[in-house]
Amino acid sequence: MASVNKKLFWIMGCFIFSITIITSLYLISLRPHFQNNGFVRRFFPHPTSDLKQINIGSESFYISGITQENIFLSNYSTANELLIVDHNLKTVHRVTLHIPNNVKILQQSATVSIDSSIIYIMEGVSPYILHGSSLTFDLNNNSKDTFYFNKGIPISESSYILRIFNQKLQSNILVKLNSKISSLNSFQYKLNKQVDGILCTEGTLQYDRKRGYIVYVYNFQNSFVCLDTNLSLIYESRTIDTNTIAKIKIANLSPKVQTFAAPPLYVNKQSCIYNDNLFVYSGIRANNEDITWFDKGSTIDVYSLKKRRYLYSFYIADFERKKISCFNISANRLFILQGSHLSSFQISF
Repeated sequence: MASVNKKLFWIMGCFIFSITIITSLYLISLRPHFQNNGFVRRFFPHPTSDLKQINIGSESFYISGITQENIFLSNYSTANELLIVDHNLKTVHRVTLHIPNNVKILQQSATVSIDSSIIYIMEGVSPYILHGSSLTFDLNNNSKDTFYFNKGIPISESSYILRIFNQKLQSNILVKLNSKISSLNSFQYKLNKQVDGILCTEGTLQYDRKRGYIVYVYNFQNSFVCLDTNLSLIYESRTIDTNTIAKIKIANLSPKVQTFAAPPLYVNKQSCIYNDNLFVYSGIRANNEDITWFDKGSTIDVYSLKKRRYLYSFYIADFERKKISCFNISANRLFILQGSHLSSFQISF
C-alpha cells in the first residue's frame, strides 16, 4: 500500500512538474508578442472602407500635394517629373515641370509641394526656391541669394519656413524667409538638441493653413511642437509612447559629415494634418499590440491639435509586404503609397 501511494505521489509530482514547464514555456513564448513599452493605444473600429488602388510603376514617388480633383506625385530622384492622378485612381498623367535654363538644381536634394494651383520646388544645397502655376507647369526662380537650408515648406508665395543649421548653436533651427527681400526674419525657433543637433532633430514639417499652425514632429523623440507663422511657440506636446530621448548613435565620416552608426529607433515616421487633427505614423509598438499585427501593418496615431490630446489609432495593413512610405488625407479619403502602389480609402472618423 505504501509503495502504491509512493508511486501515485511520484506520478502526481511528475504531472505538476510537466504542467509547470509547459505553462512557463507558454508564458515565455508570449514575450515577443506583448511587451511593456509603457503605453497602450485606443483602436478605432473599422476606420477605412472602399479601397481603390493603382500601380504607378515605381517606388520613388511621394505625395507632393492634393487638390479637390487630383493627387500629385513627385519623384525623389527627378524633381521635375510629376504624376497627376484623379481621386478615383483611374487616370494618370505624366508631366514635366519647366525649370529655367539658368537654374541648375540638384534633383535628388529637391522637394516639390503643390498648394492649390501653385507648384513649389525647394532645394537647399544650391540653393533655389522655384514656384509656378499648376496649369502651365512653368516655374520661376523665386529666390535671390537664398540661404542654405536642409528642409522647407511654403506658407505663401513669398514666405517660407526653413530648417537651417545654426553654426553658433551647433544645431538645426527653424527660420522664416521672405523671398521678396531675400531676408531671414528675426523669427526663429530652436529645435530640441539632444545628441548632435542635426540627426537628432530630424522630423516632419507641416503647415496647417486652417489654424495657421506650423507643426514639427520629431522622428526620434516622442515630441511635436505647434508654432504660429512667426515661429512663436503655441504649445509643445508628446506622442503617446515613452521615448523622450533620441536613441541614435552618430558616426563622423568627416568634420562636416555625420551619419548613423547603427539603425536608429524611429518614433514618428511620417505625419500629415487634416480637419484639426495630426496623423502620425508611429514606429513604436504599444503594450496592447500583438507583434504579428504590428509587423504586418502600419500604426497611425491621431491627435487633436485643437484639444491638444491623443484621440485614437488605427492600422493600415501592408500591401505585398510593403509598408507606408507616404500618406495624406483629403475630402475624407486617405491616400497612401506602399511600394509602387497608390491606394485610397474612405475614412469614417
